[in-house]
Amino acid sequence: MDSGKIFPKRFALAFILGILSGGRAAETYASDIKPVHRQSVRLSYDAELAKKGFPSPLVEARIHGKIGRFILDTGASIHIIDSHFAQLADLRSEQSGESVHSEDSVGSKQAAALSHTTIDVMNVVMGTISLKNQSIVVIDLPKEFHDSDLAGILSPQEFLSDGEGLLLDLTIPSLELDLFETLENAPNAKKFEPLKVALPSVGNKESSVRYMINGFADRISTIWEIDTGADGATLGVETQAGRSLLNKAKDTGKKAMGVNGKISPTMIAPSVAIQFLGKVMQEDVSIEPVPRMMGGAGMLGMRELRDCTLLLGLKKASMGCR
Repeated sequence: MDSGKIFPKRFALAFILGILSGGRAAETYASDIKPVHRQSVRLSYDAELAKKGFPSPLVEARIHGKIGRFILDTGASIHIIDSHFAQLADLRSEQSGESVHSEDSVGSKQAAALSHTTIDVMNVVMGTISLKNQSIVVIDLPKEFHDSDLAGILSPQEFLSDGEGLLLDLTIPSLELDLFETLENAPNAKKFEPLKVALPSVGNKESSVRYMINGFADRISTIWEIDTGADGATLGVETQAGRSLLNKAKDTGKKAMGVNGKISPTMIAPSVAIQFLGKVMQEDVSIEPVPRMMGGAGMLGMRELRDCTLLLGLKKASMGCR
């Protein structure tokens, strides 16, 4: 990555956080589907996109008759589609009265209002899975999305209603939707370990369900958030684990957008011992500020999660890894 180039995932997170800070948020858990049998869709990975900073599972979805390719991101609180795709799909809605300042969201020295559009009722079709009443935010995503033929970001937990479950197999990859109890009683799922589920506070429409797991970073107890939209592990600079790693962290001489939405030098702690679910791996870890909405000390990305399967619900969740 060239000096000064912005990592696309960090861009995406910053835009999401900026939109949420504007006070307009998606309607929570709006899907009204009640599956009576398991529905599934095959996901994909793209090696070329991974080289550009998009290692996440991808899904083809049809919105308003237009098919696009989307990142499936458990770290996202809302669905976001790029304005270019919205135009192609002929999506029309009045712009929201809210705005996001680019000084906060993309680190620009000159603040400029960034308007966005919220479409409250939208059908999303992925293979045999049809989701109704999905709230979607339309915004100008970074050019890397358009250049990579990515239409936006979908938050899988926003697919769910009470009693439903979503099985996200990151090894194949694939996504299945059914009653949570049915998925939970599947043979493989019985071997999974529980995840912590952070529920939005009452009346808070600026956050979504988030999933976390206990683990360690260089033997320091750490709560990791599960983030399929990230490339690799990140720790908050203000956390105990983050502070302890600063001594061995290196300034790469490059800049990246942190998950707090501001551009800053990239700090990397090399060869950190990451532990969770009995797995131990040595990984380079990014050290950067994290947003208040993040429930853990940091997040695990696709480098750590690629051989895992997630069972996600609105009130409980679990995960198993090879």
